[in-house]
Amino acid sequence: MNLNKHKLKISLIILASLCCLCSCSKESTETGATNHTSSSTMSDKTTSIDSTIAYTFDDGTTISKDELLAPVKHYDNICSTGNSEFFNMVYPDEVLDFCVKSAKKETSSDYAAMLYDLYMQIYGEDFTMSNEFLQCEPLSDDELADFSDFYNRNVKVDITPDYGFVVTSNFSITYRDENGSETTDSDIDFYITYYYDGQMYLDYLYIDTLDL
Repeated sequence: MNLNKHKLKISLIILASLCCLCSCSKESTETGATNHTSSSTMSDKTTSIDSTIAYTFDDGTTISKDELLAPVKHYDNICSTGNSEFFNMVYPDEVLDFCVKSAKKETSSDYAAMLYDLYMQIYGEDFTMSNEFLQCEPLSDDELADFSDFYNRNVKVDITPDYGFVVTSNFSITYRDENGSETTDSDIDFYITYYYDGQMYLDYLYIDTLDL
């Protein structure tokens, strides 16, 4: 099983009614991002003596691996428990509202339960999910502008990230097989972590338009 494709499939189930999502084309435009950590001020500085650092910006500030993993770890926890408590640390409120409505659910709790049920049907009740950081690449100014345009056109929300990263991670699901033995399936996962309105958030939608 290709777990990366499966995870993206689960994420996209909620958007079945959005017929233009999978066929949308990338339309890069010039961006007016002005935050000092926008991609125009970034350089390829991903190595550091401190192994906890994922990336160093031109101004010397850094972002840690844990910061880039935080939103997807919350998402993994929601999918493996059905607990919606930390959904506001995965998606902005307006994006979460869109996901809930697209899934034809009344509340984020109902939506979290739906995600859990989808995975439980495959892996049973006793499973855990995790992502291990491998590397990251900052979104360019054009990609940030296209990201905003994508969400405006397809999700009908206005989001202009200060910056964002395509994160490559090792995604694993540990579960009990039919013999009761603990089994782990792993695959490479790609997602975007973006900084918007003072918070790091997760994207599994726009990233599907990128040629990775």
